[in-house]
Amino acid sequence: MEYRPLGNTGLLTSVIGLGCSRLGTSVFEGQTTEGVKLLHDAFDQGINLFDTADSYGYGSSERILGKAFHGKRDRVIIASKGGFLPSSLARFGQYLLPFVGPFRSFLTKKKSTLKQLSHKRQNFKTTYLKHALEQSLRRLGSDYIDVYQLHSPPRAILERDEIYRFLEQARQEGKIRFFGISVNSIEDGLCCLKKPHLAALQVPVNILEQEATAELLPSAFPDVGILARVPLARGLLTDALRINTGYQAGQSSPASQHLQRLHALCEQEGRRISDVAIQFLLRSEAISSILVGTKSVEHLRRNILAAQQPALSRDLLSHIASLNSCSSSFSPHKLC
Repeated sequence: MEYRPLGNTGLLTSVIGLGCSRLGTSVFEGQTTEGVKLLHDAFDQGINLFDTADSYGYGSSERILGKAFHGKRDRVIIASKGGFLPSSLARFGQYLLPFVGPFRSFLTKKKSTLKQLSHKRQNFKTTYLKHALEQSLRRLGSDYIDVYQLHSPPRAILERDEIYRFLEQARQEGKIRFFGISVNSIEDGLCCLKKPHLAALQVPVNILEQEATAELLPSAFPDVGILARVPLARGLLTDALRINTGYQAGQSSPASQHLQRLHALCEQEGRRISDVAIQFLLRSEAISSILVGTKSVEHLRRNILAAQQPALSRDLLSHIASLNSCSSSFSPHKLC
């Protein structure tokens, strides 16, 4: 496993980090054992960066992380996020968790309805964030979080100095070691770079969304670490979902034609498109870690191996560069 500096924090992060949004994705799924196993396997494979949030799995993701790394907390880098309010359903679900076993089959069939009822709202008031941070620490079973991030705040929040004062105070109190922001746009990322003490930015960047590589990444490097999320573009850059993406052969849009050509080039060179997607991001020294999200040990190991693949050919790089011209046609990170 290769390790890179996270900005100027002094931390070295594995180039593949595990995004933990799928850990405990429902209070109605008994995933603790499986989640701990996945986390242990990731750790054994050299991954030391684990990205979560208080809203993932209604808090279950943080709990599973805390359980998995109890006793070796100082050997991992935990990045968590705050800013989303738990829904009433989520709070109710916490109490139901021990009793749902006999009803799991029924509840699974009602997932779409439950998802609508559990719609999340945001709150970035410092009083709420202080409470949210304390709850995250409790769930993680830790007295500190390595990198605490604001979870996709709107621009108006990013421009408020008091929120950075709160984060800096939490850092001085030792509750967090560093702080960062998870953003959805290049403009928001550039806004954050103007603020003092920022350690990390989490941004959507992949072959289909290359805008960040032009200005944001060079502006951040080397002082601010970049955590690259949605590296596989919500499945568009995988062989498994090729048939179901809407970018099938015969589609006439420039975006679909470019994507089909990329698939074909990968096949000609005997490479998985997901491996190519990982290799493309590793070309940027500004990227500290690529966050891959999975519940499968097999998929996790495949992503780790992808980071060890040979450099991309000129043909692939040329075609990837041409995709940048139609990147506005793709916005997979906005699907979540």
